[in-house]
Amino acid sequence: MNLNVARPLGGVSASLSLNAMRTTSNGLSGIPWITLVLPAGSPWSLDGAPVTLERAFNGTRALRSQNSAESLGGSLSLTGRIWGVQTDLVISMSNSTSSNLVETGVAVASLQRRLDDNDAAFDPFGPIGVSFLQASRSRSRATSTNIRLNLQKAFLQLPAGEVSWSLGASVSRSHSLVSQIGTANSLSSSFSQAMSAEQISVNIPISRTGSAFALFGNLDADFSFNRQSMGGSGAALSYGSGLGWIPLRGIEVRGALDRMQIVPASDQLNGPLVTTVSRIFDYSRLETIDISWTIGGNPLLRPGRQSGLTLTMAVKPLVRQDLSLSVGYRRSSARNASTAFPELTPDIEAAFPERVVRDAAGKLLSVDARSISVARQDDAVLTSGISLRLTGRRSASRRTRPLPARNPLQTNLALTYQLQLASKSLIRPGLPVIDWLAESGTSRHSATFRLNVGKRAFGSSLNATWKSASFITSPDETLRRTSPVVFDLTSFLNLEYLVGTRGSGWSRGLKFSLDIHNALNSYPRVALPDGRTPDGYLGGDIDPLGRTVRIAIRKQF
Repeated sequence: MNLNVARPLGGVSASLSLNAMRTTSNGLSGIPWITLVLPAGSPWSLDGAPVTLERAFNGTRALRSQNSAESLGGSLSLTGRIWGVQTDLVISMSNSTSSNLVETGVAVASLQRRLDDNDAAFDPFGPIGVSFLQASRSRSRATSTNIRLNLQKAFLQLPAGEVSWSLGASVSRSHSLVSQIGTANSLSSSFSQAMSAEQISVNIPISRTGSAFALFGNLDADFSFNRQSMGGSGAALSYGSGLGWIPLRGIEVRGALDRMQIVPASDQLNGPLVTTVSRIFDYSRLETIDISWTIGGNPLLRPGRQSGLTLTMAVKPLVRQDLSLSVGYRRSSARNASTAFPELTPDIEAAFPERVVRDAAGKLLSVDARSISVARQDDAVLTSGISLRLTGRRSASRRTRPLPARNPLQTNLALTYQLQLASKSLIRPGLPVIDWLAESGTSRHSATFRLNVGKRAFGSSLNATWKSASFITSPDETLRRTSPVVFDLTSFLNLEYLVGTRGSGWSRGLKFSLDIHNALNSYPRVALPDGRTPDGYLGGDIDPLGRTVRIAIRKQF
């Protein structure tokens, strides 16, 4: 639930927002099977000889997982010009709690001891009490407060225009409390962290068309400096510079260089540990299996650094139509950057063997999926796009051009294409470099399409996304993953504009929205070299929800 209130307050605009959210999920991860040995002389053995017994835990009683999370937050913002300076002030607070219960298996060792002790009260063929289920439970609570201030003003007049500066500062503090209760042990921990950030940027006009200093068309330079300090991680600095050039009308070229130090986020360092039962595909054994999947903070993460080069060009060839063509290139290189744990491909397992637990037969049991540090990550990508905007016009006399309609029907089309030129990682020195495009499941090509048609009273949009095939190399096989075109549909209806009672009446501020995700209920396909689909890669295994429909109602008072 979200509530927003906006009102003018003197020369500034004030807005207050409140939000509350609750999410729950419940899962069943299969019936646990156990293996017991009836010792020699056991009254449960027909001939008195040792017998191996395999049975379900309790009929159809499956292992359960239960998760719930609640959050409550609010923010106050003030925006406007104060003493000639554009000022933006935002104060926000949030409080969240979560609880997690995961049944991981059966205490077989305890049951076996009762058989070995010839406990007559224990019937190995009868129902077994739920007290023998192994489970872990965790609870966490987190609070945070944030204050952010931005100031912007022009301060110097040059022949090509005004030099403007922008200053920003923010402070925040967070606190979390985590308690975990497991079958083997229990622990409780708390963490507090304060963070501050300062930013300054300057925009300098070098040349302007039509001015006395117009040697190069429109040419601007900008410079930025940022400093971020987080308790326990030191300060991180970043620098950036860019040039924007408009040599001719309808052509814009921009280049930028940036270099920054990267500090791990607070949740990456000290987030609560949460263990759930997750279904993943084991590339080593070519099987889908339910395992224990642990996420949370990793206090061993250290600051890293990143540098990048960006070049873009946009062209608007038509004067009377909003047609735009763009192309861009981005190259980035990161050192010791912190990132989320990726998909458990053979390369990742070889790089993090201490994070993966298997039994004596090689069966996957658990994965520690907390954030990781990558020694080096190099990426290069080429992007391109085309967009077109059409606005309805009302007719006029033959001697004049058509005039814009008062409430025109607008049509927007956009098509973007991305070519991943390179994506390579060195997890740590001494290990082979991982080529994500060739062997670890990253698509080289991707495209998106968007069509919006509507006006104030109603509208619809169609979104489509596509990725090219990717490959994952395991010790014995190479899997080919093909992604379909995924279509999303959205529609809205603004009753106040449809009924024509703006400003009063029951329909004022009443809006209905319909969102259909994955309208064709499609899902990625995975195939072995012989064309077979491995277990665990059917539609319901990859995307259990498939097509989803959401309806939203908004009322403004």
